[in-house]
Amino acid sequence: AAQVERLLDELLRPSQTQAPMAYAPADAPLPTDEPALVVMPLASNEGGRQLAESLTKELIEQLSRTRQLRVLAARTGGALAAVDAQTIARHLDVRYVVQGELRLQQDQFSITLSVVDAADDSVRFSDVFAGPLMAVFSLHAKAAAQIAKALCVGMAPTATMPAIPIKAVHAYFD
Repeated sequence: AAQVERLLDELLRPSQTQAPMAYAPADAPLPTDEPALVVMPLASNEGGRQLAESLTKELIEQLSRTRQLRVLAARTGGALAAVDAQTIARHLDVRYVVQGELRLQQDQFSITLSVVDAADDSVRFSDVFAGPLMAVFSLHAKAAAQIAKALCVGMAPTATMPAIPIKAVHAYFD
């Protein structure tokens, strides 16, 4: 437990260029009254790291469009993969933890997303989004809307843009 606490402290400590980030001490109760969440970086198979980072940022941006939800972004996720959602939530003073994985195979993608309620370790939302790789960036608004609906918060209206296939999607590969 002490090792996990040290790891979280190191990973979540603000860099020299960022404003300090406050997080609750290890013995603090889990927040239950404020709808707040952290979006963990999407895990990815080999070659998809940059694309996973871009999709994580897009998901954060979409979820941030609601006034009823406080959205945090974890700056690093690789070492936190082994840390449970309740520990992450306690340290960041959030109730929900969004986790997911991007899988790429030839010209297809699959993204698995889940939202864990750290108050009782239950899964409040889980879904798989899949399709042709050229359409990968059209799913973040749909995923964010489904997450917001599962958490009973509304999304701010967004301008609708026509789905434009990304022809240079391979530029996001490692």
